[in-house]
Amino acid sequence: MVRSIPAAHPKINIGKDNQPEVIGWIIKNETNNDFIYFAGDTSIDEKIMQILKTFKELSISFLPVNEDNFFRRKRGIIGNMSIREAFEMATIINTKKVVPVHWDMFKANGAEPEEIESVYNSQEWSFQLELNKKIIRC
Repeated sequence: MVRSIPAAHPKINIGKDNQPEVIGWIIKNETNNDFIYFAGDTSIDEKIMQILKTFKELSISFLPVNEDNFFRRKRGIIGNMSIREAFEMATIINTKKVVPVHWDMFKANGAEPEEIESVYNSQEWSFQLELNKKIIRC
């Protein structure tokens, strides 16, 4: 099963066809009934979290951590979630494992692996962190 859900970039936009212009995906592994969430290019949004909470538990969530902030927007850069926002969201949507994504795509709009690990190690989160430290920047 593959189900699309809205993404917010930077907010949820619905097109003329009454469909979200930007999406993420929930994929169900039919073998073990695990649910995997690929957030896509999204910011945090209450509607998205409400949809995700209906799945009770997500095995893995791929969440973008190239934060949106005033200074990046001023330079014309649209970001997604901060590391802390992504981690809080992961707790709320009850995911077992988080894979941070989008943190290494563009130097002007990213995060360092040490920063991600530092936020993770700063408190007891309810999920496991899976961080690929290989940096590939455009």
